[in-house]
Amino acid sequence: MRIAIIASSYPRFKGDGVAPFVKSISESLHKHGNHVEVLAPYDVCVKPDPESKITVHRFRYIWPKNLHILGHARSLKADVKLRTLVPFLLPFFVIASVVNLINVAKKMRAQVIHAHWVLPNGFSAALASKILKIPFIISLHGSDIYMADKNFLFRAVARWVFSQSSYVTACSQELYDRAKKINPGIKIKLLAWGADPNVFKPLDNRDKIRAKYGWAPDEIIITTLGRFVYKKGFDQLISIIPDLKSIQTNFRVVIGGSGPLGEILKEQVVQMNIKELVSFPGQIPWNEVPEFLAASDIFVLPSQRDKAGNLDGLPTVLLEAMACGLPCVASDVGGVSLVINHQENGFLIKSDSRKELTDSLIELINNQILRRKLSQQSRSSIVNQFNWDNVSEQFEKLFRIIK
Repeated sequence: MRIAIIASSYPRFKGDGVAPFVKSISESLHKHGNHVEVLAPYDVCVKPDPESKITVHRFRYIWPKNLHILGHARSLKADVKLRTLVPFLLPFFVIASVVNLINVAKKMRAQVIHAHWVLPNGFSAALASKILKIPFIISLHGSDIYMADKNFLFRAVARWVFSQSSYVTACSQELYDRAKKINPGIKIKLLAWGADPNVFKPLDNRDKIRAKYGWAPDEIIITTLGRFVYKKGFDQLISIIPDLKSIQTNFRVVIGGSGPLGEILKEQVVQMNIKELVSFPGQIPWNEVPEFLAASDIFVLPSQRDKAGNLDGLPTVLLEAMACGLPCVASDVGGVSLVINHQENGFLIKSDSRKELTDSLIELINNQILRRKLSQQSRSSIVNQFNWDNVSEQFEKLFRIIK
């Protein structure tokens, strides 16, 4: 099948950690024998990736080039509100994306368009779909739906786009419900994301990788990874470290990533006098994430709803940590409960409960047998169910239905 994909975020260079799940879906569809081409906006950080299996078309929508701030996690301030220039740039973005999507889809003779995020890409896909007379589906990821909920115009656009789409997928029950609330008549499927168990897997040279990061062989390493924004809940994780320290001292919390709250989080660590227990290694290139995760002992996803109501959909880093065989402690937000069964393949905790977060981590730190059990079960969940091959098969079924 010939599939034209449009996304406002797509990895801009080898190792880029922006929207790697869109690339994973695209590559998995390609692996299954489909002809896939991707349309994404230009960004000043774009560099050719000669190893990419996917043809990626980048479109420009404004001059000068440093004003290309739509997509690639640049449009929102700390994932909470739109940056000032976004409303002025949006019309140029939409026009350029529609024109380029039509050209790409025509040249490749696309049979279906797959839009990631209903806003703004769903709107572009809907217009291209009407002109080319081919169907399109939308995959929801979170920020687009929350913006639609806050803005009457965006909500009206999303309602129309949903009415034109052949199918919608959502990676969490909340996204599913919010989409149905915007347009009750849509055809929508709950579809959890995956990870590649051949890329994310336990390490044979674990001690060597730990030494690279400066982690002692007997030190219990608790990792987390993501953008430094409010909804990731890293501030809450830092806040409970003194409670962990009162029970156990042979551990370290390693918070990988970067973002607008970086200095605030580091200052929080200083103020709490726990610098010896917390590390900030900075942005981890996506191609190094497998070893970063697999060399650690526990993964924690402390996600929470931010003050603007934003919430993660289903962070793929959780699935990647599970694929690496890590026991995981994860907040019950978004689609996390689709992949984590409490005390079977991980710990599922309330997002606002410092006590549950503390107790779960203490139990894992002090119980090596439990860590091993959850390690085996978490990896089995990915190998047997939540992997990109299975995700691609479900997308292919949808494409065949609507073709």
